[in-house]
Amino acid sequence: MHTLEAFEDEYRSALNTVRDLDKLSRIDEELLQQYSRVSFLNENYVPQRLVEIDSKWVDETKSDEYFLAQAWPFLEDLLEDAERDNIDLRVLSAYRSFDEQAQLKGQYLITYGEGANTFSADQGFSEHQLGTAVDFST
Repeated sequence: MHTLEAFEDEYRSALNTVRDLDKLSRIDEELLQQYSRVSFLNENYVPQRLVEIDSKWVDETKSDEYFLAQAWPFLEDLLEDAERDNIDLRVLSAYRSFDEQAQLKGQYLITYGEGANTFSADQGFSEHQLGTAVDFST
């Protein structure tokens, strides 16, 4: 019996390893390598695949918001769940280019001074440039 339990443990371990390797094989290496608090996204970086967010999910004051295609189903699920819970959640801002982030950060610095650094990333360091971040409104 001890041998069977050891075999089952080894099997589970191998199965978990295979699952982990499968997940890793699906991860966008460029995305992982491009962003961190110390890694800079240059002004030419644009995610490989962006999809336009359906206008029904976008704040009425905005238009043409985009999100990373691979992550869109998860954001869509979140928005649908909010709708089912009677929460009127809207995307205010999603993907931003390097230049858009620079302009926005500049406006925040004028308005809030150095305090802007507590809530806004510099261009090249924003997850918005990856297409994986959104700002919401209700």
